[in-house]
Amino acid sequence: MENVVKFPNSNRKERPPITYREYMNRQEQRIFDINRTYEKTSDEERGHKAEEMVLGKCSISAGEPIKLDATRSERMQFVREHQPQEQTVYLQVIRKEIEKRVGNSISAFTAVGSPLDFENGIDAFFESEEGFVFTMDYGSGSSKKNIELGEGAVLAFDPRLPASKQAQAINAYIDDAVEQFQFLQEQKERKYAP
Repeated sequence: MENVVKFPNSNRKERPPITYREYMNRQEQRIFDINRTYEKTSDEERGHKAEEMVLGKCSISAGEPIKLDATRSERMQFVREHQPQEQTVYLQVIRKEIEKRVGNSISAFTAVGSPLDFENGIDAFFESEEGFVFTMDYGSGSSKKNIELGEGAVLAFDPRLPASKQAQAINAYIDDAVEQFQFLQEQKERKYAP
């Protein structure tokens, strides 16, 4: 059984952090257990490699402490602090196109290989100056929307599509991201209008 830290004057318990190496060993064991039941296909293998190729991978050292009970926003902050030195061309192109069409500065972050990826299913996210976030799930092949003020939408992308269909899917994602950023900006303007 894992050690548990009890907070003084509270019923809340939190597990202590573990290293990134230990975290990844747990993820590999979880994936191995799943794959023992369901035979892993080459499509699934290509999907993970495609995520890294298109979005890049977080730069996390093996000894980096990983907080197991982190919230989604804490995981997003962790991702912001562990970006690769250079973004992939694909991620830069998507960011620049969204930025051009929205008219505001947009930041792009890869989450591939991070707890945000494994625990929340977020492979990348884009963030506006106002703090609006639009997340991307690159490989699940289904789209999920979660539209709230300050919370972007998720559009899944299937790497098994032919190249022409991938381009269409990326353009659809960009259209959706732009529409959502504009919607959130309008909501903010209405909220603070005199």
